Amino acid sequence: MGRLRIQHCIINRITRQYGPHPTSDLLGVDYFHTISADVEYPYVVSQLELFVRFYCESKLGGSILVTVSHESGTEPAEEPVYSQSYVLPDLEANGSIIYDRSFKLKGLRISREGLFSIRVQRRIRRTFWQLPTWRILSTEYIHFLRDR
Repeated sequence: MGRLRIQHCIINRITRQYGPHPTSDLLGVDYFHTISADVEYPYVVSQLELFVRFYCESKLGGSILVTVSHESGTEPAEEPVYSQSYVLPDLEANGSIIYDRSFKLKGLRISREGLFSIRVQRRIRRTFWQLPTWRILSTEYIHFLRDR
């Protein structure tokens, strides 16, 4: 399998794809999400998607993990508040492969306001490691704020 890269990684509300080579409309792109002042935590985000454009040479496939974690800045990294694995289709070509995919972050529950990171990781296996590990391909950030 070749090296997998990400050209675009965008947080949005809704992704619409259409056409023979999928063209994507990204609706509601915003890196700030306002929560109503009367909502109690934990808050379930109703609509949030992560649009990703993958790029690779000759062969695409493998496992992808999308995680969402709170970024406190001063404290050690926390466990993800959301974690979902996906399988990319096995595609082969004699040149470059561009593959668009939208990941719906269903059931994302946040327990407080603040900055959150959304990471896309790929499962890799090296011959000199005993266990497979995850390599971060891309990170995006979104800030959840309470409406004052």
